[in-house]
Amino acid sequence: MTRELLDIAIDLPYSKPPLTLNQRMHWAPKARWVKQLSDDAQLLATSSKLPKHLDRVGIVLHWQATARRKRDTDNPTPMLKALIDGLVRYGLVEDDNSEHVTSGCVIEAVAPTARLWLRIVELPAPVARST
Repeated sequence: MTRELLDIAIDLPYSKPPLTLNQRMHWAPKARWVKQLSDDAQLLATSSKLPKHLDRVGIVLHWQATARRKRDTDNPTPMLKALIDGLVRYGLVEDDNSEHVTSGCVIEAVAPTARLWLRIVELPAPVARST
């Protein structure tokens, strides 16, 4: 009997990404944001009772803004990186390298209320190829 793979959405307490690729932030406030985001991810994982020690996961940051304008899909990547670091610290996966984590950002259609959320999906173990 196999267990069902994890597929969960976790709402984040932000309406827009506090860290983006386009920012020119001084290192000190940037470091505070990285720590805050990492701590938030760890706390949200704990309160959501996420499993630990998964082999592989896909993690996608979704951003739904209120204004219709062009947005670069990769722009929130620094935020996503900090969140993934917090999930690794929680113990969701062993490391955030490509063997354990696949990640990306999605810009959703506009809505009356802005929001950000993470979707975490457990990926099946890779199939070993015979040579």
